[in-house]
Amino acid sequence: MPQKSALRLFLLLLLALALPSAGNTLAAQVPEAGITQAPFDEAESQRIADAAEEALAATRAFDARNEQVEANLIAVRQVIESKANGSGVGDVLREARRRAPVLADLERSLRHQQRLLAEARVEKVRLLERQRLAESLTAKEAAQQDLADLEVLLNALIGALESAKELQTNSKQLIDYLDGHLLWLRSAEPIGASWLHDVSEGALWLTSPQNWRGVGAELYQSAKDEAPATSAVLLALAALFLVRRRLRRVLPELASAVGRVSTDSFVLTLRALLFTLLLTLPIPLILIGTGALLDSGDHSAVGRAISRGLYAAGSVFLLLDFARQLCRAKGLAEIHFRWNERARKVLRSNLRWLIVFEVVSAFLVASCDASHVDVYRLGLGRLAFIAGSAGLSVFLALVFHPTRGAFADLLAREGWAWRLRKLWYGLLVLAPFGLAVAAALGYYHTATEVQSRLFTTGLVALTGVVVYSLLERGLLVARRRLAVQQARQRLEQAREARAKREDSESKEGMATGDAVPELELGTIDVAAISSQTLALVRTLVVLGTAIVLWVVWSQVLPALTVLDGITISKPTLDPSGEVIVPALTLWSLLSALLTALLTYLAARNLPSILEFAILTRFRVDAGARYAAGALTRYGVIALGVALVSRMLGVDWSKAQWIIAALGVGLGFGLQEIVANFVSGLIILFERPIRVGDTVTVGSDSGTVSKLQIRATTITDWDNKEILVPNKNFITERVVNWTLSNPVTRVVAKVGVAYGTDIAKARDAITRAVKSVPSVLENPASSVFFLGFGDSSLDFEVRAFVDDLSKRLPTLHELHFAINQALAEAEIEIPFPQRDLHVRSDDTKSRPPAADLSDEAPST
Repeated sequence: MPQKSALRLFLLLLLALALPSAGNTLAAQVPEAGITQAPFDEAESQRIADAAEEALAATRAFDARNEQVEANLIAVRQVIESKANGSGVGDVLREARRRAPVLADLERSLRHQQRLLAEARVEKVRLLERQRLAESLTAKEAAQQDLADLEVLLNALIGALESAKELQTNSKQLIDYLDGHLLWLRSAEPIGASWLHDVSEGALWLTSPQNWRGVGAELYQSAKDEAPATSAVLLALAALFLVRRRLRRVLPELASAVGRVSTDSFVLTLRALLFTLLLTLPIPLILIGTGALLDSGDHSAVGRAISRGLYAAGSVFLLLDFARQLCRAKGLAEIHFRWNERARKVLRSNLRWLIVFEVVSAFLVASCDASHVDVYRLGLGRLAFIAGSAGLSVFLALVFHPTRGAFADLLAREGWAWRLRKLWYGLLVLAPFGLAVAAALGYYHTATEVQSRLFTTGLVALTGVVVYSLLERGLLVARRRLAVQQARQRLEQAREARAKREDSESKEGMATGDAVPELELGTIDVAAISSQTLALVRTLVVLGTAIVLWVVWSQVLPALTVLDGITISKPTLDPSGEVIVPALTLWSLLSALLTALLTYLAARNLPSILEFAILTRFRVDAGARYAAGALTRYGVIALGVALVSRMLGVDWSKAQWIIAALGVGLGFGLQEIVANFVSGLIILFERPIRVGDTVTVGSDSGTVSKLQIRATTITDWDNKEILVPNKNFITERVVNWTLSNPVTRVVAKVGVAYGTDIAKARDAITRAVKSVPSVLENPASSVFFLGFGDSSLDFEVRAFVDDLSKRLPTLHELHFAINQALAEAEIEIPFPQRDLHVRSDDTKSRPPAADLSDEAPST
């Protein structure tokens, strides 16, 4: 077995070294077959024949390269399947990956062949037209011969195109296969007793006085050769150091103008950002400028290695020190971005020591890697990498601690981030530490690849945070400016109204009137930016950041396909032995979980983005916007369920009987829920009710506030939320007060005393109705004398308002205006009167007369 592995490695090494080192070598080998557009002459047949030969040569070149790629792919698979994992295997495979064809060059070659084929087909059409128009037999025969030659050319071009496509497919397969396994192979031996010797060798190489004298001489010579550029950089450095103290004083001055309506401006934030960047630039400019001088011209290996180290150190210093300068007192983060005070102080204090730690580590790692000497790279370089990873792990532990870290005040104690704090905190702290352990175990190339992308991820994340903070700041300034304009407009309107009122009053009234208050610009309380606007900005920034991060990590993602070989569950078979659900692998499970997470985020944010960014610009009413958002959410969820099911291996066509059985069971057991869901879809499509409509269903009345899957939420006049099943809106009688026309009628009744002039009373009431601002002119209001009441002459006012919410306020204003108008016209509104007539019959109540003659005493 060891002999076979060694033989395979040797074969692979030969094949890898046989591959061209540059992707454009193939383009140089492939002839430029084509058809000139010169007028037809006697040599046309020869030109077509030459083009056909060139196409055949291109086909042979593609086929030869394709054979190399196929042989390499076979050898690579044999080596990887042999389970060999020594450092030599990783080096050979990485060399094969470096010499693999460049896909971009292959894509250009493929497009070139497609263009040649298209030109040849156009040429065929022209030859056919020439043959049709030929008058003599000789001309027809010549055209026929040219067509035959052109058919040969077309076949050759088609063959070249097919060979180019096959080469592209096989090259991509080779590259994907290598990328999927290279990160899991050792690039060095694990740290052992000899490693300390390698570290000392690297330290001696880097601290050698002879090497540094040579680097100094090269730097001096490069500065002389690049005198104009060097002078410009030195002048820029001198200017930056001279204005450094002034910049530190200007930032607090800018901070004093922020937040005051009369002086605040987004330009202040842009100036603060520029000054913060200028405070950061001097040291990175020194490091990167020195590296550029050592990189120009033909320098020694030590000079090139030091140049790469200075580049890396300058880049790391620029990123970390810019973050530190953001958090300075009275700076950009505190005043302009309104960051949490605790977060700012914790970040700034920990970034101080991290800068020194990581800059030195980046310099040593990059310098040793650029030396191309394994003793230096795997000795001192690996030690610096391990130290830098450990320092980063300590930094993350201090900054992201759930209770003592920078963001401790921002964690809601009942939120999901707090509940999962042990999980994400452990992952953050252990990630750099895990890379250090991987480097110590021999996976140094893997660790450096991942950490370089982590560094780029940090840069992208910092850029995203700054961009979002700038956009939020700009929106806040614009909102405050709009509030000031509106306040000034209200002030002018108040002054104009008071001036008109004073014109109609006496001079005494003017002297005793209240003054119009002045606008206090410094005390205006601006409302927070709308949550929809911030959500849109946040989503766009996150989306842009995610796209950039996808590009950064795309070359590493194929390595995760190795997880496809880890089986979690066995496949599910039907009675005939056919696979219904394939085996579940770790890769498919992780992909499904990621897709489910993305579906959740899309279903939560996409409807609001659609509503705010598109629908609001087309004057779509609120109900239609809500319906579009709900349907979009359902569509995203359905698509996500389908994708997750596919990733988990669920084939709906094969599992249809199981689904049908489950559907029947759910139909009986959850028929009410299904009925409400279907009714909800009908409501969304048919829109008999919309969000914001005022409805009456049964005995409940109110405004529709939510349309959900199972029920609709109605907010009644007591501000209580009533959940009404969606089915009720389909099967019961529903009154929608605002479905097609929000205009409703308001009725006010009033009576005047008997004996009042009817015409005078009607005119007074009519003037009162017209004085109410909320009463519509069209439809016109009306006043009717309805009849004779018990104690009054009864009038009825019928007015119209454009919104149901104005009914009660308008009725109040009508009553108030009518009462005032009748009082001014000296028309009495009578009290209810009842006339009580009491009649008495004296004959019935008087006692009967006595018979005096009978009772008279005798004398």
